[in-house]
Amino acid sequence: MRKLLMATASLVLTAGIASATAIQPVNVQSAYIDTDRDWQVKVDYNYFRNHSTSGGTEFRNSTMELPRIDIRKSFDTSIPVRIGLNTAVSLGSTGTETAGVQTETGALGFGNLGLTLEAGLINEKDFAVTAYINQHFALIHNSSMVGNAFRPTSGANAYGFQTGLELSANLIEGITWYGDWAYRFDVPDAGEVQNAFVYWNELVWDTGTIVNPTLGILGTSVYNSGVGTDLRLVPGWVNNFGDDNAYQLRVGFPIGLTSDSTDFGVQVGLFAAM
Repeated sequence: MRKLLMATASLVLTAGIASATAIQPVNVQSAYIDTDRDWQVKVDYNYFRNHSTSGGTEFRNSTMELPRIDIRKSFDTSIPVRIGLNTAVSLGSTGTETAGVQTETGALGFGNLGLTLEAGLINEKDFAVTAYINQHFALIHNSSMVGNAFRPTSGANAYGFQTGLELSANLIEGITWYGDWAYRFDVPDAGEVQNAFVYWNELVWDTGTIVNPTLGILGTSVYNSGVGTDLRLVPGWVNNFGDDNAYQLRVGFPIGLTSDSTDFGVQVGLFAAM
């Protein structure tokens, strides 16, 4: 009887460990498609601010997503599939100051609507490769509402299409690398189509405690139309709740590394797997 109880307890504990959700990156989408917990929800509050001076005029721009919601559903097919829908309530403000004279404008409304389709080419927890397509449909009425946000996540003030690979790999015990490498184009109402290369990378250190450091290097280079390269360093951490990590609080602090990047930001979000 004692051996039977011990064996049963061992199976329960092993099953709990096997079904645990990995610590999630702050910004990069995990390539692994979990078909056991087939619903994934992210609710993120993001703030980005930029400041510049030109010809004696100061320019200030702030963008807030209050919140950004991303919902994804997985399907256990021969090739695992995940579909997603995301949008945000966005607040943008722009200000200028010249010779002591200030002007301020702002806009509030829904951000662009994003639709995603992912297919797991290799779908193992320790190593995953997922092909995806993503489309953004322009809903916003003022470009300041996405002026500082991440173009791959929020889109530009235009229709956008993105396709590429999501990747994840356990490098050493407890440390996982997540990547998102893609081609993207945006079609503004005026001007030429903006072609871009997306190269997002993030390291996540699962410490086995409730505090798990993360470090992202997120790059988007638009190689025409004079938009330039947005490259940001994002240190942060994740707090996991529950033995199975089904709920996670994610915090990040984006820091712009190029002249075409936003100066800084603050990100706070909740991840849930169900």
